[in-house]
Amino acid sequence: MATSSGSTGEGRADGDTGRASDVVADGSRGGGGAQGGETVEKERSNEPSERRKPSPAGGGEDTGAGATPGATPRKGGAGAAGKDTPAVQTPLAWSVRSHVWSNGCDHRYLIDKSPDDVPPPPMAQDAEAWASSQGAVHGGTTNIEAAIEPRGDEPVTINAVHVRKTSTGTPLPWSAFAMSSGCGGEVTQAAYRVDLDKPRPVLKPQQGGDSTHKWDPPALPFRVTDDEPLSLLIHANTEDYDVRWYLEVEWSSGDESGAIRIDDQGAPFRTSSLKGRPLYDYDTLNGSWYSWPVDAPADESATPAP
Repeated sequence: MATSSGSTGEGRADGDTGRASDVVADGSRGGGGAQGGETVEKERSNEPSERRKPSPAGGGEDTGAGATPGATPRKGGAGAAGKDTPAVQTPLAWSVRSHVWSNGCDHRYLIDKSPDDVPPPPMAQDAEAWASSQGAVHGGTTNIEAAIEPRGDEPVTINAVHVRKTSTGTPLPWSAFAMSSGCGGEVTQAAYRVDLDKPRPVLKPQQGGDSTHKWDPPALPFRVTDDEPLSLLIHANTEDYDVRWYLEVEWSSGDESGAIRIDDQGAPFRTSSLKGRPLYDYDTLNGSWYSWPVDAPADESATPAP
């Protein structure tokens, strides 16, 4: 992963001809790396030199005792200095939730099991533990909530947030399981959307609102203080691939600058296409999964799973 000393609003290349990075808000960068049998570009190895594996919110080491996997956001705080400066400890702390369901009730997971072997869907707050126990991968969309704040008293400017792809491969040939047969509300949250199928994925703002008002997500650059952290909701989508990716956040504070990586406990986030996959919803009355077309409306009649 490449880092740079701030953001100028221009797309930048840093060494590899024809390799673009994936950026948000201020230009265009690219990325990619192969894994397994996937056909992808290799990710560059010049990642931030000081990156600490995220620990659960609240700081300290994760002992596992008393933890609530689905409800506790993970926290991190080490990054790298700008490209031409010595490595420094980042002045930022962050937390992330990667199992966020749309409207708190709608999400799909890909699981390499038959419906008979998959337990009933969990409550939204227990999604991470449930997905981990099933070896599940986000189907079609990954929603993440990230919060970034200064570690000390000095304000820090967030100059840009980049989407970095580490691999792009063939979609998983697994079954998809819906966490809800459909839900919705009058209020939508302001967020950023990113199309992971693009060679250069760029975060694009999406207004939130209700029947009478509209509002925008936070604009970058953004100055974070103790009183005003940066909160981001990101919807990452793929229709064609199995994509591994993470966020890179560029910061500056006084004469120092650098970047932090936001990921899933040291591993990239993962989102795989639902295209052509059998989809199952859960019948709470019969206590079993039933099948319906991937593109069917939630209220369309369905066929019980065989």
